[in-house]
Amino acid sequence: MKPGLTILFCLLSLSLFSQEPAVQQDSVVENRNFIERIKDKTSQYMDGMLVHMGPIDLNLGGTIRYSAFRGFYFGIPLSTNDRFSRHIRLSVFGGYWTKLRAFDYGAEGKWLINRERQMELGVRFKHKSSALGEFSNLDEDANLLSENQYRYTFYENVMARGNSIEAFYNTQLGRHFNTILTFGTYEKHYYLAPFDTLPNQHFTNAEVRLHFDNPSIWLCYQHSFKDVLGGEYDFDRLKLQVEKGFQTLFFGKFSMLLQAGYASASCPVMETFNLLGSYDLVGLYSPGSFATMRESEFFCDRFAALFLWHDFQGSLWDPDLLFFKPQLTVSTALGWGRPSLTYGYFESGFVVKGLFYTPWVNVGAGVFYRYGHYALPKTIDNFSFKYSITLAL
Repeated sequence: MKPGLTILFCLLSLSLFSQEPAVQQDSVVENRNFIERIKDKTSQYMDGMLVHMGPIDLNLGGTIRYSAFRGFYFGIPLSTNDRFSRHIRLSVFGGYWTKLRAFDYGAEGKWLINRERQMELGVRFKHKSSALGEFSNLDEDANLLSENQYRYTFYENVMARGNSIEAFYNTQLGRHFNTILTFGTYEKHYYLAPFDTLPNQHFTNAEVRLHFDNPSIWLCYQHSFKDVLGGEYDFDRLKLQVEKGFQTLFFGKFSMLLQAGYASASCPVMETFNLLGSYDLVGLYSPGSFATMRESEFFCDRFAALFLWHDFQGSLWDPDLLFFKPQLTVSTALGWGRPSLTYGYFESGFVVKGLFYTPWVNVGAGVFYRYGHYALPKTIDNFSFKYSITLAL
């Protein structure tokens, strides 16, 4: 099933929830603020909609997911709440991927040492898929209905499965700064040629993640230990991610996403960085990914990628029509990596949103083009036609 149909399915499934009524808009700025409010409601629903069942909570945001590679995911994530204990949290999850025909499951227990500082100490076990060439779990809580998270849901490069056991410690340092420490063992089975010929690989990793949330900055360092708890490799990886949006008064919103990574020479190729491509000849618009790059097309032991897009949000043209509110978004993406992207990767394009618009759904269309040294011989292969679907509840 195509991602667009998936989103429409989610819209029908969730339409029974109440919607804040729309108000008459008198200016571009008021219309923009209204759109931002309903988008915020969508994120709040997906991230925090809990069904309380005495001492147990069901998180509805984790019950349905979708992956182009794995299909639909239907799961049940349960956790204890304050009625069980104010200082201990126990959680379990289990679910099934329809296309992959495989189950994910896991459990976690943690001690809430200091709730005000979000200080936690715990252990977790997981049996699940993981993205190839990815670490730090920045996509762990990706929002199915958030356009800026589509790169982690519909187009994730998931090519490994296995078990992991981790011990972790989290704490908040200051108002906007968080530290996450993990140490664990990981077993991975790859099913992407030629890595699918490898036996199960074992890693023992220690990781430090630092997160500053205004703007969103992630700095992650990982070391893999050889001959410790079955670990087979010794290498280091470092990753930086910076994401920021700039709202202007009259010309819409400018957004940027910067990513960079480094892996030491001893890092095996299947654990180096796999740049995130979201190519389909006709596919879903996914900000923050390379629209014309094929999945798993480039592997790099060091890379840098910059994504820039500007949403004019009706500042160019604001027709007074019920279902037609076109909004132009222009985008450019640049990438560099070693050894396979030394000449730089370039693409540009645009999307016109609001070709069909209601307070619940915004549909648009656009096109992206790949150029430069890595342009493909056939012109049509350098194009990717996109449709855009954004939902609000």
